[in-house]
Amino acid sequence: MSFAVKPYLRSITIDPEAQVDADAYPFIIPAVRELGVLEPHPDVTFFVGENGAGKSTVLEAIAVALGLPAEGGTRNVQREQTEVSPLQRHLKLVKGFRQPRFSYFLRAESAFGWPTRCMLWAIWRCRLVRSTLSWSTSVMRPTPAVPR
Repeated sequence: MSFAVKPYLRSITIDPEAQVDADAYPFIIPAVRELGVLEPHPDVTFFVGENGAGKSTVLEAIAVALGLPAEGGTRNVQREQTEVSPLQRHLKLVKGFRQPRFSYFLRAESAFGWPTRCMLWAIWRCRLVRSTLSWSTSVMRPTPAVPR
C-alpha cells in the first residue's frame, strides 16, 4: 500500500447530502452546477474558461473551505472573514493525511499588491534592524550628557 504525500487536496465535490437551491447563486453558474468530481493534479492544476464561467467562484470556495481567506493570503489573517458564497459550505473535500506547513491562496487581484507588501515589509524590517542597531550601540557607548 502506497501513501502518497502529494497532493494534499485529493478531490473536491459538492456534498451529495447538501440541500442546495439550484435556482440561487452560485448554483445557477454552469461550472458550479456541473462540478462533478475535481481531482487536482499533484503538482499544478489550471482552471481555464471564459469570463463569468465560475472559475473564481469555485476557487474562492475551495480556498475558504481549506481555511484560507477568499481575498487571498495565508491562514494567519487577523481580520473577520466574510462569506463570499454559500458554495464553501456545500463542498466536500477529500484531503491527504499530511497537511502542508504553509498554504497561500494567490489571487490575480491580490498579486498586484504583492510587490508593494514586500517592499513595505522590507522597509519595516530595515527600520527594525536600524533601530535595534542604534539601541545596541547606544547601550555599548553611552552618549555623554550635554551641559545645559
